[in-house]
Amino acid sequence: MTQFIILQHWKDYDVRKLQMKQDPRFFDSSVEWEVDYLVGRIRRVYSMVPELVIRAAVHMAGNEYDRPADRKTIVLKALQQLTACPVQ
Repeated sequence: MTQFIILQHWKDYDVRKLQMKQDPRFFDSSVEWEVDYLVGRIRRVYSMVPELVIRAAVHMAGNEYDRPADRKTIVLKALQQLTACPVQ
């Protein structure tokens, strides 16, 4: 359910990626604005989790795959990282 909520309504992200002539279905964890975007989306749902913890989860998820990676895969992996994280 949480993954579904976080993956909804990425229009502003999609538009920006298309303007850059990139496929919006793919997330690049080495690009700061993309990481910031996903961190913000996760924070809206998990407001009680510190931003640095979310940011670390996004980077860990991104590091497990070639860049860019499927956006849904990265979101799911980042959320798995957060649930496995002992500090929240």
